[in-house]
Amino acid sequence: MFRRTRDEAGQILVMFALGLTVFLGFAALTIDIGFLLVNHRTYQNAADASALAGAAYLTRPTSDPCADVGGTTSKHECAREASWTYLRDDLRLDLTDAEIDLLKVSNTSAAGRVVATTDAGDDYRLWVSSPPSGAGISASMSTVADENQVVFARVDRNRHTFVGGILGLTDFNVSAWATAGIFPNRFAVITLRRGQGSTEIDPGPANTTDIKTAGTGSSLTVVDGDVGGNWGMKLTAGSMLNLHSTSADDVSVYLIDHVSCGNSCWSPGQIQDDNGEVAPKKLPSFVPDPNYAPPPIPVATWPNGPVDNLSPTLDIPNGDTAPNPFSGAPPTITINAGDTTGGGGCVGPDGTEETAPRLGPGTYDDLTVGNNSCVILDPIRRFDDPELGMGSAWDWVGSAAYPDQYPGIYYFTGVIDIRNSALVVGDGVTVIIRPNGGGPAQFSPGSGGVMNLNTGKVSGGGGEKLGGWTSMAKSPYLHNGTHWVYQSALEADLRLNGVGLALYVLKAQQAGIIDNNGTDIISVNSGAGLSWQGITYAPQDNVAIAGQPNHDGIGQLISWTFTFNGGTNVTQTFDGPGDGFPYLIEPCIQVSGACQ
Repeated sequence: MFRRTRDEAGQILVMFALGLTVFLGFAALTIDIGFLLVNHRTYQNAADASALAGAAYLTRPTSDPCADVGGTTSKHECAREASWTYLRDDLRLDLTDAEIDLLKVSNTSAAGRVVATTDAGDDYRLWVSSPPSGAGISASMSTVADENQVVFARVDRNRHTFVGGILGLTDFNVSAWATAGIFPNRFAVITLRRGQGSTEIDPGPANTTDIKTAGTGSSLTVVDGDVGGNWGMKLTAGSMLNLHSTSADDVSVYLIDHVSCGNSCWSPGQIQDDNGEVAPKKLPSFVPDPNYAPPPIPVATWPNGPVDNLSPTLDIPNGDTAPNPFSGAPPTITINAGDTTGGGGCVGPDGTEETAPRLGPGTYDDLTVGNNSCVILDPIRRFDDPELGMGSAWDWVGSAAYPDQYPGIYYFTGVIDIRNSALVVGDGVTVIIRPNGGGPAQFSPGSGGVMNLNTGKVSGGGGEKLGGWTSMAKSPYLHNGTHWVYQSALEADLRLNGVGLALYVLKAQQAGIIDNNGTDIISVNSGAGLSWQGITYAPQDNVAIAGQPNHDGIGQLISWTFTFNGGTNVTQTFDGPGDGFPYLIEPCIQVSGACQ
């Protein structure tokens, strides 16, 4: 039988005391670490939200004033003000509106701004800067240090431990920071078909590349806008993509698959901006289809108007409601040189005014404009078949469109055939094409054929920029009791009223057809020309534009895929909506030195 000595009992007591001390130490550290982690998460949330609040103001062009009272404050000042205001309200800072007015004028220096709290706690050190480099952030610290459309926010504060002082651990600096920017929002060219890496998400034509320039010596120049694709891009050997900005804003290429792969996509040096070589950036996420709506039109008995003066029912079919939302066959129009119905006013690319027919808005099947011919799309004119001529049974030729007809909307179910050296011109119009499910491209201007929309090319016209329908689903026309009047004042606020839709291709399902590979409606031949202000909305169309010197900025192009068959220099000037939404950029996961 063993007996425990008194010395052994004392040793157990000592060991218990030491173990209890260690246990209490770990418990204390656990409490303190948990407290510090909670504080870090609180400050990280504040930095994230502050950066997002400021970034919301940095839509392009950032050189424009923000929408404050009077419109005199710069967008960067508005961004810094929003960031500081959020920090004040969230962290209960002792800052007045007058002090924030002073803080918003410039970026916070690298030393930070010491600000007390309203609850007599420890002071904060805070930074708000746009670009982040204004606060001393370098490229080694942030992937967007020098980007003009990014807000940097940082929160630092000393936190006291509860029981860690026993171990000599008294104060810890808890720090959190964030950068936020505007999701790329000024795409001059954007393709919606989705893929990722080498694996397609959505199907497409054989050997397709979402954005492609083909042909040695091809050069596509994009002005004041970005180029983006929900998959990848291919620049064939000898071709170039040039980006140019007329303001202080950066322009770039954004792709899901944004890593160079040599001849299979593009090589370094093939993408240039005003400062030299550009490396495409990774899209934060897929760009969604903006889903611009066609005019919401009720059922019509005769799309262009009555065959006599007795039936007032006239409209343009929607395309969303049914495969064939209209009854009765739409007319086919042929224009030949020598047709003079409607008088002059058709100004060609060389500035020469030609005598030409005027075609009112409505629904048509085919429109053929013969060699060396010209037609004016007159947005407020009643339907007039040029083949019938003046003095026909259409005794209201040349009069105003009916008050219950949508002005400026031209809806085609067949082919728009603009032949060699022919011209179609119209101000204040939107052309809608309904896919017919097969056959040749429905919009394919020939060599020398030109379509000018909303550019002031109609003699005596006002150059109505908003077309007949806008991206915000509005008509810019108002009926004054006798005729339709274009409301030019709507052009002043594109955010509220939308940008004009120049060319709109209905989706396959809207037209009652099934086509998972995209349609092939727009195929512009070499030597043809496009020039219009507004948006080309062809979200499921494989748009192909051949090189031609007369292509001069068709605004924003939204398509399924885009192919530029070059051989010449083409300029694409952005003319689309400027809205965007903020997104958080950093902190992020670092993969090979880059944010993913």
